[in-house]
Amino acid sequence: MLFLDTHAHLQHEQFRKDRDKVIENALDSGISEIINVGYDLESSREAMKLAEEYDFMYAAVGVHPHDASTLNKSTAKQIEEMAGHEKVVAVGEMGLDYYRDLSPRDVQKKAFIEQLEVAKSVDLPVIIHVREAHADAVEILKEWGRGDGVMHCFSGSVEQADAFLKLGFKLGFGGSLTYGSSRLVSIAELAPRQDILVETDCPYLTPRPKKGRNEPANLRIICEKLAAVLGISLEDSAAVSRRNARTFFRLFEA
Repeated sequence: MLFLDTHAHLQHEQFRKDRDKVIENALDSGISEIINVGYDLESSREAMKLAEEYDFMYAAVGVHPHDASTLNKSTAKQIEEMAGHEKVVAVGEMGLDYYRDLSPRDVQKKAFIEQLEVAKSVDLPVIIHVREAHADAVEILKEWGRGDGVMHCFSGSVEQADAFLKLGFKLGFGGSLTYGSSRLVSIAELAPRQDILVETDCPYLTPRPKKGRNEPANLRIICEKLAAVLGISLEDSAAVSRRNARTFFRLFEA
């Protein structure tokens, strides 16, 4: 039984001291692939380095909406250049975050659109972060017109999930699925199985009943919850989500 973590941040400073042990734990838990996702230029470069060091790791490169103010012609060009690396499988994470508003909203929109265009130019899917900004994200993605992305750690309503699914986007489910939210359970039940991806977003969003820092080994807990929600076996939950991810990120055949 193998699991694929579609969204991790093993380049994060929280893993500096014991990353080797965390990776060992992941492998022992059946994690077959990990996609480390960048959130600024430095973290994107570090994700690429990990992908070069480990055969089972891949990278995504991009600028998070919190850091949208750092995106300019130079940084966008650097992201485009990094996206050409053979182990880079997506552009992101990018998007809109109106909950924290760490960058002005107009700047967030501009950075989001510019990175979508980078992804189009290099023909890669996108990893999208949206928090309390779903209506604006839908409009931007309609204009983009590709429908080739995943709504990372989806946090919206059933109606908003339906809007993204109709545009062709996948939904990413992480530790928050285990927090007792009836809304997320309903969304997972309604989503077409081929449109479901699983992720840890480590070191964040530790699934219950675990506490403390999250890590890829905990993906099994998320898949167990997904299996219970869908009324299928853990084996099927792992297999379906992994197959979806390998297809979405255009990885080699199992």
